[in-house]
Amino acid sequence: MRLIQSQDQGSPVYQVALAGRGPFALSSSAATGDVFAWERDAPGRLAPLGRFGWDGERLRNRRPPDPADLYETRGDRLVHRVVHFVFHPDGQHVAVVGPDRPVALRSLPAASVLRSFGDAGQFNSVCFTESGKHLAAAGWITLQRGRDSVGRLSVFDTDSGNWLGSAVGPGSAVTAHPEGTLLAAVSNGQGMARIQIFGAGPAGVVRYDRGAELYTELDGLSFSPDGSALAAVGDEDYFTIHVLDFPSCRVRFRKFLDYPPGYVRRFRLPKRCAFTADGGRLLCPYPTGDVAELDARSGRELRRWPAHDGPVHSLDVRHDESLLLTGGLDGHVKLWQLDDAPRQGPDVSAAPVTRQFLTEASVLPDDGTVRYVVDDYEGEDAVQTE
Repeated sequence: MRLIQSQDQGSPVYQVALAGRGPFALSSSAATGDVFAWERDAPGRLAPLGRFGWDGERLRNRRPPDPADLYETRGDRLVHRVVHFVFHPDGQHVAVVGPDRPVALRSLPAASVLRSFGDAGQFNSVCFTESGKHLAAAGWITLQRGRDSVGRLSVFDTDSGNWLGSAVGPGSAVTAHPEGTLLAAVSNGQGMARIQIFGAGPAGVVRYDRGAELYTELDGLSFSPDGSALAAVGDEDYFTIHVLDFPSCRVRFRKFLDYPPGYVRRFRLPKRCAFTADGGRLLCPYPTGDVAELDARSGRELRRWPAHDGPVHSLDVRHDESLLLTGGLDGHVKLWQLDDAPRQGPDVSAAPVTRQFLTEASVLPDDGTVRYVVDDYEGEDAVQTE
């Protein structure tokens, strides 16, 4: 892995993303929630395009953020002033989620807001389906005067912004299967995570009777390029990585990593791991400041590289150019050239994993029962219905 360029963002990096097409990249600040837009020039280096805030305005001559200013207080609640964002498959648009705001679809490089999805305060994770025609967002709905909350997954038509349907359950994170219409979403609670599988389309949201239950809370999900594996990352008392077979939802392996001595985790991160183009290896952001490459079948560590001074908070890959983007607590955004030869992802047009899933899974009615594969940490997964 070779470093192409390092840019100092000026505050701890919360999330990074590389567009699957085109020259754009994004990073965000854990201190202010501002988003930094970057463009790769002819040599492949990152050039700053600008910086925009919650409502999409371009920010100029703004006071440098205080890295210690990680939260703002509203009443008796601490609110993360950060965002979750994801590129549209066209590489020219990005969906952004913020606290107490609807999902906003913005165009680059101007960062102008094209339309909004949902009501304010609902969502904290967002993704597009493979075609880009539908947008899915997960979040928590507060009930009974703020004392209770329930997770909800909502699907919208990207072009019109119309709401197509919702399902109760997952509120923490959502990701789209590369073959088209399936979604994996997770809900956290009481030190556990439940992953559920849904379908998204013009008719709205379909919930299936398949899922997994893990004894850790999760912050990010990502499918392998061929859709046959799902990586789930947690950032609770320690950094956790689980890789599940799909569509069986059975755990292939798990890893638990301690944070460095003296490190204080001040905010949850939308962490995710990234598979290589062939799905055989997994790139992981380590709390040691390294990027590690794991065997995606066994979890065996193949190699690691020092990447940042302090924990790596986020990473993203682009397979057709063999690029890796990382961001860390040290405030740097770094672009790397991977050793792999650039290649396109596998051809998933025939949707073999989805077809297998649909032969094994059933659509659930509203009062239906989910069959969770429960990881018992002893190599024998139990199946629990609820």
